[in-house]
Amino acid sequence: MKKPRLDQRRGVSPDATPHSATAQTLQTAISFTENVDVAGLIDHKAAAQFLEQVLLTDTVYIQTKADGDPSQYIDLPYKGKLKILSRKGFSLQLQSGRIVCGPMTHARSYKVEDLRQGRCTLLQYINQARGSVFYAVNKVEAGRHRSDRHICAIRGVVLDLDGQPLPGSFPLPPTALVATSPGRYQVIWRVEGVAVEEYKTLQQNLADRYGGDQAVCNPSLVLRLPGTLHYKTQTPYVVKVLTFTDVTYTREDILVGLLGQPAEVEIQPRRPEKAAPTHSSKARRAAAALEREAQKLAMTPPGNRNRQLYASAAALGNLVGGGMLDESVVIHYLREAAQACGLTEPGVSRTLRNGIERGKTTPRSFRGRAQ
Repeated sequence: MKKPRLDQRRGVSPDATPHSATAQTLQTAISFTENVDVAGLIDHKAAAQFLEQVLLTDTVYIQTKADGDPSQYIDLPYKGKLKILSRKGFSLQLQSGRIVCGPMTHARSYKVEDLRQGRCTLLQYINQARGSVFYAVNKVEAGRHRSDRHICAIRGVVLDLDGQPLPGSFPLPPTALVATSPGRYQVIWRVEGVAVEEYKTLQQNLADRYGGDQAVCNPSLVLRLPGTLHYKTQTPYVVKVLTFTDVTYTREDILVGLLGQPAEVEIQPRRPEKAAPTHSSKARRAAAALEREAQKLAMTPPGNRNRQLYASAAALGNLVGGGMLDESVVIHYLREAAQACGLTEPGVSRTLRNGIERGKTTPRSFRGRAQ
């Protein structure tokens, strides 16, 4: 394990231990706004300090996207110039001096100092309009969009507990423990010496060992930015850092200390689970079908959402019956969409089950023929 990196500019004593004084200093320095109204404001200083002290970076790739019920988006006055990436129907438009919000996607690199000074005006408006702000954990090549092939350096390994209980302790103290909403945590260990090619398997092994989300594994993963508002909860929630230790871990530290594996082990990619062969175009169409039904549900007004959930489950159930989609994937995807627009258990599970079973009675493939 490397010695803690302590920056004199932060006012941390060189003799401070990573588990006490440093953690206390950061918790004091990053003060989050607890009492926020529905519109909300980004805590720019807290966000900038997190990026500098946890990822040791002065630039960050930021992605924004829609979060929750589109009917709750807020149109805002805006006087600046507006440049938006618009794709897959996600867009923001400037009309008569106001930002008109639909499902929103915006992505680019920002200087952390600009974030600290509150100069990232568009991020402020998107978050205020109930869009969420995410940051890329690992370094994206300059001038490139975020994708696995454009990640040039690994900065952190991540455990996303996705609602699972937080373990009492870890063999290695995390660099940061972040609360994204009540009872939901992300755990980050800052690292160096981890190859991009082995990152996905390393992440999956970490999720296996501690019960995390297996989907949070790609090198280009993004996490919610501390200091911003998370709107999927009933009351807007400020994403915040709970604990911090100023330590950078090596690949050997992660393998031996966190995963209990030999230091010299070569991390082998997992063998994919056996599945029926499918043409890539069919896989894309299956993913598009999931996205389409989730958007239908998100755009349905209150009072009709349970009926739309059943219809979407039945439509996707046709594809489950035809072997085009896995039933567990459909349930997970539609449950997330249902909870995001305000539907609650046990009604969601019952509606999903009934709809999928109804759809499976008339199976189809993308050629449109029953099997």
